Amino acid sequence: MEDTLRALMATVALVVACSACMTTVQPRSGEVVGVGELSWGGYAPISTVGSGQLRAVGRVREGGQTRALSLGGTITSVLDANGGPPPPLSFEGSFRVGVIPRCELGAFGGIFRIGAEARCGLLSQREGAPLAAALSLGGAAAPFFDLKGPWLRGGVDLSRRFDNGMAALLNVALSRGPEHRFALEQVPVDFWDVPPDPNVADDPGASFEIEREETRLAVSLGFGVGDEVATFVIALVPYFVLDDGPLGAFECHRCETVAPVALEERFGLTLLLGVIPAL
Repeated sequence: MEDTLRALMATVALVVACSACMTTVQPRSGEVVGVGELSWGGYAPISTVGSGQLRAVGRVREGGQTRALSLGGTITSVLDANGGPPPPLSFEGSFRVGVIPRCELGAFGGIFRIGAEARCGLLSQREGAPLAAALSLGGAAAPFFDLKGPWLRGGVDLSRRFDNGMAALLNVALSRGPEHRFALEQVPVDFWDVPPDPNVADDPGASFEIEREETRLAVSLGFGVGDEVATFVIALVPYFVLDDGPLGAFECHRCETVAPVALEERFGLTLLLGVIPAL
């Protein structure tokens, strides 16, 4: 056959730690603002860890040989594919304004998504309830990627503030839309059993950028501490991939012999930092 894709069922155990992956849900208060009042938030994921399998195909090389291949892939939030610090692309900010009693409209955005949402309050600690609760529904687009969207999200926000300035936050959301992955891979030097061609051999820092449609359930377990101005939060955000589509787009950097064709991932965990208004 020509130098085109041949069957190479490569299974890759992925350990993912990605600084450029925004979470489905972020830690925020269950309190909604009053009519005409403003609320805001800023978030940055520090690291994401997950596991899965990447099915890949390989190109026929000298001698027409193919072999089964087991690749180990890692992603680090410290280094990007070029061996340098990643750009701060994963920051996401939001603002909301109260439009009617107990309901607010707002917008959120970052490099991955730009969208809008509505939230309505169910319970308020300011009114004597033991905790604050709100329902939200929103949508977004991904204008900077091949899969533009739509990306839809609905969820519930729960919070409880304590007298010592600390707060607990629980946020649960279900989403459907394009998600973005970044993965590194390495091909063993002796994989092809032929002298490597320095012009086409995979670089040790080869990387994939992968996009596909997913249905995700995400839970943010957050803890906050602050004063009368702002609350600083740290959260663990586990996510579960309930359904997924085929790879809608991928790009391979510095790799000529292996390309992804399918990704299986069902679970991941993100460490997230943020700042929100005082609770």
